[in-house]
Amino acid sequence: MKDDDCYRAVRNVLTGLNYPLEHVDQALKVLSGEIDLTNKPLLSPRQLCRLLGISRTTLWRMQLPAITVGRCKRYDMDVVMARLAHNVDGRPVKPREAVKLPTREGGNSL
Repeated sequence: MKDDDCYRAVRNVLTGLNYPLEHVDQALKVLSGEIDLTNKPLLSPRQLCRLLGISRTTLWRMQLPAITVGRCKRYDMDVVMARLAHNVDGRPVKPREAVKLPTREGGNSL
């Protein structure tokens, strides 16, 4: 049996067991070596949010590419940084300037 036949058979069995097609395809990419997971730290959504300084809602809105491990999403930092470096048009993303919050007369923030 050729490799293509094996992958097709595994794909058919897993989709027949009602696994989501995207999970099946990701698993087959890992098995074929297309996605290399060796010695790569995969970040959880919480870790990525802390690292980038964003909320979970912002992370969800950004629709960054993730790898699904079981029911959990994991993010490859190299892929995330490459995605953040360029927007849809291929132009570099300009970081926003820091926004200063208004302060009270005593110097305390609101």
